[in-house]
Amino acid sequence: MLNLPETGRIIGVGLNKTGTTTLGHALNALNIPTIDYPTDPRTLHQLEHGDYDLDILKTYMGVTDTPVGFFYPQLDKVYPGSKFILTVREKNSWLKSVRDHWPFVMEWSEHEENFKKFTYYAFISVYGSLHYNEDRYSYVYDHHVECVRQYFADRPGDLLIMDICAGEGWEKLCPFLGIPVPEEPFPHLNRREDKGQPKRWVEQLDTAIRELNNAVPHDATIIIVDEDQLGNSEIHLKRKAVPFTESDGVYNGPPADDDSASDELNRLSAKGAEYIAFAWPSFWWLDHYRDFASSLERDHELILKSSCWVLYRLKK
Repeated sequence: MLNLPETGRIIGVGLNKTGTTTLGHALNALNIPTIDYPTDPRTLHQLEHGDYDLDILKTYMGVTDTPVGFFYPQLDKVYPGSKFILTVREKNSWLKSVRDHWPFVMEWSEHEENFKKFTYYAFISVYGSLHYNEDRYSYVYDHHVECVRQYFADRPGDLLIMDICAGEGWEKLCPFLGIPVPEEPFPHLNRREDKGQPKRWVEQLDTAIRELNNAVPHDATIIIVDEDQLGNSEIHLKRKAVPFTESDGVYNGPPADDDSASDELNRLSAKGAEYIAFAWPSFWWLDHYRDFASSLERDHELILKSSCWVLYRLKK
């Protein structure tokens, strides 16, 4: 079990496209609730106003990706006792990946306004540019890595530097966190396949929307477990969608424990929800909330299991 002071968190301080998504999935696999690249309006508001006592870190134990990790000196003060992880990558490979990633960022921004606002803020904050410029990005990469190294120079126990893209995984991460290496393989994600590019997020989302629309009646109400990562589900699905957990129709973070998750499901079911769908960014919930997951398998009907969804029809 992770042993941190009450104020401690796990902060990924690597730049985007250095394995930050994989790091987030790895931490979740270790039962450390972690959010990768939060794009919610509250986090954006807090960062814009220099408030680093982030509400998301009252719910999550970890956060990865820009721009949150970019403010590591401030987070270090707000969350004493934290552990920081700098993901690095061979720079030419990183530059090419960022260059190729930019059209996707622009495409997805057209689908989701919160994502657009947050991403524009992130790129301006970190890179000082909304468009890819190789000289500028190269400078920012070198400067960021050197600054992080210097900041933690006399605190080597608080900083881990790992190259996930080169294959580093549990053997570096787990000793740093003081956690035994799990039996499951390290979740290397978003790596290029031998025969081409991995499926992009927008393409994954399109597939997910099509699958759920085929599986769920048009007039149904669906509980969506996605950590607010898929944007406005009702717009995408053209069905009534409820976040999990929910407060006044707004995502309210993951449940505190299995009992809280069950209570929330019962509450939403009583209000008319007929399905609960776990999207791929939140598959880790099914391992983390094991008693809750077992109750879903026992008491409700599994009607879809794919690379995008785990979907249950709720039995009243």
